[in-house]
Amino acid sequence: MATQEEMELFYVSAFGITDEDLVHALCEQGLDTIENYILLIVDDITRICNTIRKPGGMFLDDDGEWVPDRGLAVSAVEEKRLKQFWFFVRYAYMTQRVPDFETPDGFPGLGDLYNLDSYLKSFAEPKDVEKPPQFPGSAK
Repeated sequence: MATQEEMELFYVSAFGITDEDLVHALCEQGLDTIENYILLIVDDITRICNTIRKPGGMFLDDDGEWVPDRGLAVSAVEEKRLKQFWFFVRYAYMTQRVPDFETPDGFPGLGDLYNLDSYLKSFAEPKDVEKPPQFPGSAK
């Protein structure tokens, strides 16, 4: 399983997040290991992103002065990618196998995340499946 350092590198390389503060905020909010992704539900990703966006409180800047925390920008694209990665982690956990990706290290690229996301959403919803007709006979 990936460590926090590997997850930080993954956020920068695969997701293209260039803001170092955002990478640290994601890890501080609980997205620092794959084990933590397994414990979450998909709505938790939205809550975490909203918490990172929310301003409030104070923090020490590089000069050692207290400055207000204005929140960090988490784009809608980055939030969607985090959710797609959550789908990947849950799929791998539930099926106990990692999908066959073309990447040599086994970590999915963005194209792989999109393909797996569309594959998982291609199944029919239970409400869309027709109910079988009622049995015409009696129980006697």
